[in-house]
Amino acid sequence: MSGNDLFPLAMMAIILIGVGVYVSQPLIRARSEDIFHDDYSESPMHELLSKKDSVYTEMKDLEFDYSTGKLSEFDYEDLKAKYSGRAAEVLKEIDDLEASASDESKKEDESKKEDQSFCSACGFKLQEGDRFCQSCGAGAP
Repeated sequence: MSGNDLFPLAMMAIILIGVGVYVSQPLIRARSEDIFHDDYSESPMHELLSKKDSVYTEMKDLEFDYSTGKLSEFDYEDLKAKYSGRAAEVLKEIDDLEASASDESKKEDESKKEDQSFCSACGFKLQEGDRFCQSCGAGAP
C-alpha cells in the first residue's frame, strides 16, 4: 500500500471516532443518579410485594399438598387460616403504603407546580441551565 491509499482510511477512522464521541456524549454526561436510579428495588413497596408473592406461593403449595394427600384436613384448615391471615396483613400494609404514597404524590404535584425545575411533559428533574429535558427532549420552561 502506498501513502495515498492510507490517507482515505485514516480520514475514515478519524471521522468514525469523531462521530462515536459525538453520539456518546449524552451517555458520558448523563447524571447516573437521576437516569439509572431504580426506585422500585429500594422501596418498602418492593419488600411488601415480595412478601405477598411469598405468601401466595405458600398458599398455592398448601393447596397442592392437600390435593395430593400430604396434609390432613385439620392441618390444611389450620395452615390455610394462618396463611390467609398473613396475606390479609400484607395486603393491608400495601394498601396503607399506597394511600400514604398517594398523599405524598399529591404534595409532590403541588410542589412541582410551584417549582419550575421539573419537565412539564414528563416530570424529570431539570438541572440549572438545561434548555431541554434529558428524558423526553421537551423544551425546558
